[in-house]
Amino acid sequence: MNRWTLCLGRRLAALSVLFLLCVVGLLASATPAIASEGLAAAVWPMLGSSVGHDSLSGFQGPNTNQLAWKFSTNAGIDGGPAIDVDGTVFFGSDNGGFFAVDQTGHLRWSVKTLTPVVGVPALARGGKVYVATNGGTIYAFDIVTGRSLWGYQTNSPITTSPAVGADGTIYVGTQSKGLFAVSPQGNGLWAIDLDGIDGSPALGPDGTIYVGTSDGHVVALAANGSVRWQVLLASRTGIGSPALAGSRVYVAAGDGSVRALDAASGAVLWTFQAGGAINGGVSLGPDASVSFGAADHKVYSLHDAGDHAQLRWATSVGANVESTAAIDRTGAVFIGDDAGQVYALEGATGAVRWTFATGRSVQSAVAIGIGGRVFVGSGDRTFYAIGEFRSGAECWNNAFIDATGLTQEEITRRVQVLLAACGGANVDACEASVQGGVNADRFLAAQLIASQQITPAQYLAILRDRTRKLDALRASGKFCDVLGHDADGDLVPDSKDACPGTPPLTPTFDNGCPDPTLPPAPSADLVRDGLAKLNLLLDPRCNETVPVIPALTFSAVSFSGTNLTDPSQKELWFTSDDNQPPGCGVFFEMEVVHRRPDGVVENFYLVFPRSRGVPKGVRTFAFTTKATDNGSYGAFTRSGAIVLINNVGAVTYYRLRATNYSGVRSTWSPLTCFECQ
Repeated sequence: MNRWTLCLGRRLAALSVLFLLCVVGLLASATPAIASEGLAAAVWPMLGSSVGHDSLSGFQGPNTNQLAWKFSTNAGIDGGPAIDVDGTVFFGSDNGGFFAVDQTGHLRWSVKTLTPVVGVPALARGGKVYVATNGGTIYAFDIVTGRSLWGYQTNSPITTSPAVGADGTIYVGTQSKGLFAVSPQGNGLWAIDLDGIDGSPALGPDGTIYVGTSDGHVVALAANGSVRWQVLLASRTGIGSPALAGSRVYVAAGDGSVRALDAASGAVLWTFQAGGAINGGVSLGPDASVSFGAADHKVYSLHDAGDHAQLRWATSVGANVESTAAIDRTGAVFIGDDAGQVYALEGATGAVRWTFATGRSVQSAVAIGIGGRVFVGSGDRTFYAIGEFRSGAECWNNAFIDATGLTQEEITRRVQVLLAACGGANVDACEASVQGGVNADRFLAAQLIASQQITPAQYLAILRDRTRKLDALRASGKFCDVLGHDADGDLVPDSKDACPGTPPLTPTFDNGCPDPTLPPAPSADLVRDGLAKLNLLLDPRCNETVPVIPALTFSAVSFSGTNLTDPSQKELWFTSDDNQPPGCGVFFEMEVVHRRPDGVVENFYLVFPRSRGVPKGVRTFAFTTKATDNGSYGAFTRSGAIVLINNVGAVTYYRLRATNYSGVRSTWSPLTCFECQ
């Protein structure tokens, strides 16, 4: 099971327990900055579901082709949707219409742009949705009301979906003037004059921008627009939207080729040739799969074997495929064709699970939304929601988070989306978004405790602040007053905020000014002890590498005066190789069983974060417990366990293991008798 699934799947039946424990975290006095701009916390916020365009959903797609609802427009729908956490779907039409439709299929609002809407809109923090048009203008609308916020003119037809960076910068490609970077306020930042851009820009975790051009190049740009590398792949043929996974960039070309490139250098790692032109994007599934459709009436799935691509399957469909597929958590592929059919294909075999017929061609990118439904537009002027709706435990148990290669911001976004989106079919739009934001604050705080940057008192202050404000919003029902109108994210509407711009995760009074009060709190050791027992320590710098089992290599006991039955302090040395990625924390767990001379058995469970040990060499760290410590640490110290001079009849056994801060554990060491002959 994926390590992030453990936090979400095993304990979600008791959601209140999850919020209390999975999100335990503390606020540092020097809290790392958390972006107030960037991609919104949404189920499918932009083309390809993420800045890397993997098109991989955290949910399981539908098993049936039942029509949930449909929404009719007066023009074809060639672009795909963006989907918010409450299920609201945003999409445009070929005559410039742009629509926000709720999860039951009813119109929330609509606006009319002057020219056809291009591609998939992008949902951004601060309650904004960005829409690109063929007339060269990118628009920002208020996500709640549809009110126009600004428009930026590129003076060339826009050919790509907008992409949103971590700092809120919007990137769009054009037909003749290259790539544009636009600020969240609608101001031009820079433009680079590339050949026409066919593929929507994808963004790497380090901010690198990857684009494909109409003359066969893939270009990697720094955040300031400078070229990092470029490579010619297919002369005189367009390159589609890149998709990113780890250190690789996947691109498809109009000549039917698919390539894997090294993200750092652009070096071609392998090439696969399909039987027809590829006009849609590639989509990335679990287990290194790469899926796409082609003009030879086939949908392909490849396996990235490192230095080459292996064909997993190729399924024939009824027509040319220009749609970009959505992939669910099981690897199932959902895609449309030019005959108007939507296909659900089994991820392992490519077998057809079901089909759904629309009235005309389906060139729209497919999306998987709340409850696992499939959403797609058609040339028949209709937008469709297909499949059954999963909610509650069924939704949680079928959700996962693949943290590989993602930034902390992206991990946080996906966690809060899963928590908010699985609430049910009737979740209010504003409430879901605000609740999701609170979930993100809690999760970010949990990551701070994992990296030992914060104290329990500071944690309780931020937790109580967010809970108090959330309860007040529930009582008043004024969630929409905050959504899109709370620039600093402190749950105080801008109109009532006397101290705008407070740092992220800052507790405030009701007027928005910082509240410095710190409540009483348990020790950090006790908090970490509880987190370790529940396997809820999370750190994206860790991976699945199993830590090395530690060894107890030295122990010492101090006594109160000359009383050798009254230990006051114990020192333990642990030796272990560090095989974890840079920055990944490890703690040592110790279980102790002590039989006293009177026959009474005592059990102790102790946790020692390696980062808090005193180095006694390259691989050895010393830890001290005191009789005055709270909880099991003090009780262990005061006991006769691991005392060099054992009383007659007393005996101590112990065992050890190591756990990293993503919950990956070694096996326990053998049960060892202390100082037994």
